[in-house]
This record gives sequence, C-alpha cells and structure tokens, in this order.
Amino acid sequence: MSSIHHQRSAAPSSCGHTGLIVSFLPQDHHRGCDFGAMLQRWALTAHLDGDCPANSSLCPRWSQRISRNQRPKHNCEKTSKEPTAHKSDLPAKGQNPQSPADCPFTPLGCTYKGSRDMMKDHEKSSVAAHMSLVLPLLLRIQNGLPAENGFGDYKPAGIHSGEPGEEGIATDCGHHNGSVPESDLISQICVMESRIQVAENIMSVMSREVESFSAKVTAVLEERDEGQRKLRVCEAKIADLRCTIAKKEIEMNELHVHLATLEQTTYDGIFLWKISDFIRKCQDASVGRTASLYSPAFYTARYGYKVCLRIYLNGDGAGRGTHISLFFAIMRGEHDVLLSWPFKHKVTFMLLDQSNREHLIDAFRPDAFSASFQRPVNDMNIASGCPLFCPLSRLQSGHSAYVKDDTIFIRCIIDTSA
Repeated sequence: MSSIHHQRSAAPSSCGHTGLIVSFLPQDHHRGCDFGAMLQRWALTAHLDGDCPANSSLCPRWSQRISRNQRPKHNCEKTSKEPTAHKSDLPAKGQNPQSPADCPFTPLGCTYKGSRDMMKDHEKSSVAAHMSLVLPLLLRIQNGLPAENGFGDYKPAGIHSGEPGEEGIATDCGHHNGSVPESDLISQICVMESRIQVAENIMSVMSREVESFSAKVTAVLEERDEGQRKLRVCEAKIADLRCTIAKKEIEMNELHVHLATLEQTTYDGIFLWKISDFIRKCQDASVGRTASLYSPAFYTARYGYKVCLRIYLNGDGAGRGTHISLFFAIMRGEHDVLLSWPFKHKVTFMLLDQSNREHLIDAFRPDAFSASFQRPVNDMNIASGCPLFCPLSRLQSGHSAYVKDDTIFIRCIIDTSA
C-alpha cells in the first residue's frame, strides 16, 4: 500500500493536520519515483505534472526515456553528447526502430527478421548457427574456390532465396532450439580439416601412382614402337629374301633348261627333236601367239659348229598357212675361231613316220655367199632352210603316222664327211 507523509508547510491554504494519506496516489507513481516524495496534499498535482522525475517521455529519434527535468538539456542534433552507439545499432533516418530488420547473415542464408532489440538477442543466441553458414564459404576459400563477387554473392547450397520457382531450404538461425554449441562446431571444423588432409594425402598417393602408371605406359609404348620398328626391318629383310628367292628360282629354271639342253645336245651332227603337245602349239602358231619354236643347240663335232633348228608350225613366207616351215641356223660357238668359214656341209631334214614306213625327207646345200652361213657375229645367224617342208593337210590326214600321242619327231643330219 502506497502512502504519502502529509506535513504542514507555509504554502497557501495549508492544512494543519499531519499524518498518512493512504491509497491516495496511483501505484505507478511511487514505483517509478527515485525518492520518497514527502508532499502536502495541495502539491500533489504539481508534483505529478512536472516535478516527479519518474514522469518521463520517449525521444522519437533515439528511442530514449527523458524526464521533464532533462528535456531542456536534451538536443537530438548534438550527437556527440549522447552515448556512443555503433552505426549498425542506430535506426535509419525516418525508420521506425521497432520495425523488423534483416539479420546481418541474411546474404549467407539466415532468414530471421525482427526489431533491433530482438536482433541483438538473435545474434547472441545464434552464433553457432551463423558459424555453420560461414563454414562452407571458408572451406570453399581453403580449397582455392573463393566467391568471385565477395560474401554478398555467396549463397550456400540449400538456402532458399525467396524467389518464385526456386527450390531450397529456408534457414532461420534465430529459431533453432537445438543450436550446435560453438565447441562442437569447432570440433566439426577440425574433423573436416583432418578429412581434407586425408583426402589430399590420398590424392597425392594417387597422383604418384598415376605418374608411375604413366611411366609404365610410356615404357610399354616405347617397347611397342621398338617392336614395330624391328617388325618393319624384318619385313624389309623378308621382302629382300623373297626377291632373292625369285631370282634364284629364275636361275634354277635356267639351269634346268640348260641341263635339259645339255642332255639333248649331241656332238656328231645328228639331232633328234621331239615336239610334244603338238596340237596346242599348232593352235598357238595359227593365232600368232607363238609363231616359231627353237630346238636345243647341238654340234657337228665335239669342238665343231654350233647349230639349231627353227620350225614354224603354221608356215612362214611362201608356206604360211599351208605348210610346216623348217629352217637351219648357225649359232656363235666357243670354237668358231678354229673352224673354216663359210659353212659348207649338207643338211638333211626328216619328219619321222612313227610307224617306220615313210619318212618325209628334204635336204639342201648351203650357199657359200649367203650371210646365214658365215661366221656369226651375233648369237645366231639368220635361219635358212625349207619354207615348204611338209603340207599341213598331210599331217591332218587320218592315215598319217607322223603325229602320235600329240607328238612329232624331227631329225637333222649334217654330213661332215665331205
């Protein structure tokens, strides 16, 4: 129960009674008064209107309670005499101090809004939550990926920006009842740093393994290139060997021909020439594929003249298409210097009847003035002989025994006795 001591004073119409006035003043008056006001009853109204220091009002600029006694001294423009405050704690000009404001960590994802008094409480109670918003940015900077436009453009993954159609999780730091303690956050940062260090070590080991594998791959590639180079060398050698083998095969064929020739060579001036596959060779001669055939060389004596025969199975000159033409040719020999020239010996041709009944015979004597019988200056002189040796109709006759088993035999006899 509030009471005021009533005592006598010299004021006009003073009351001569002194005592307690019980329950006269409002309860709020004495509660806000800094001194026990010993008042007379007639001075109570004046005390409440102007003299009570608890009767204060709110400054519309600085949000401060000012008593009536301080009002003459209060000047809103003289900021230097007022208690200093951080610029961020002062309301903007024309802004209501009680209007909601954004949290300073709004660019990082905090969505809290409230008055300035509530904002201070929010900042104190949400330190751990605000650190959890700063952590991703610090990790990004540590990994060498700083935000290009500063902190204002950085937005952690999962923060809702408030734009239409954008999905995300709204983070209100001021309303998390289970905020992470700062010590736990620091321990989490340490764990993340240790994990980052482990990852870096793993990356270093993997990098060394990759370098080792790359070196092995390089060595394998070098070995492959060396193998390919050796393979190319071997292929070149094989190609050379094939060429050599082909040449040797040609030489061997020539040797076989020469050996066959030597086997057929005679040294007494008598030569028997066997012509097999007669029909095919006649067809080749008729179409001009193989006009003539040469016999192996033979000799009139061991060191005598070297000669050969030349036959046209479809004829030559006057006998073309109607007769077999047979000619005699003198070849250049190893002992020509020891022989007498021109060649003067009689030459006889015989187409043998393989039934031994009627041989076809023709002979001639050399013309001493013909170039065909002079000493050869080339490998072979111009052949000379019988262009009408044998009619083709005679060979094609069914009663002819000149051709048997698709083979004919021609004998040449050189008379060296004369």
